[in-house]
Amino acid sequence: MEKKNRDEIYEGYYKWLGQTTKNRQGGEATTLFNEERLFCNGLALHHYDLLRFYPDKTVIHVSVMSLRGFNLEKILEWFTKDNPNNGKGTYKVEGKMISFECKCATGSIAFVGEVVGEKLVLDSYSLINGHVATAREYEEVKL
Repeated sequence: MEKKNRDEIYEGYYKWLGQTTKNRQGGEATTLFNEERLFCNGLALHHYDLLRFYPDKTVIHVSVMSLRGFNLEKILEWFTKDNPNNGKGTYKVEGKMISFECKCATGSIAFVGEVVGEKLVLDSYSLINGHVATAREYEEVKL
């Protein structure tokens, strides 16, 4: 895979952002984020993509590889908004649409998507390496 330069990554990001927001539908306002929530993509795999939302509009993100399985108790020990190793941002909800960008030491990942029932369906764009993921479903993990 050819390594993209910074200009190519940002050019791809703006193209992605315009297209993904155009494809999203509005809808009624949601109260899903009035309390702290944890969502996960990849529970069936050994790679977990975690998002944690707080009522103050803070969101944190981390990707985890684990062959030992998903241990919520252990994850909650370090997956907090006070841990500088987690990606962190501010989320915005408009109707059923949600968007946010999580920044960490290596760069940023932008997310745009929809609340579908109790799930999130998100597209993401990495401003680190230009990777695009579409329609990834995140299931809520009860805290």
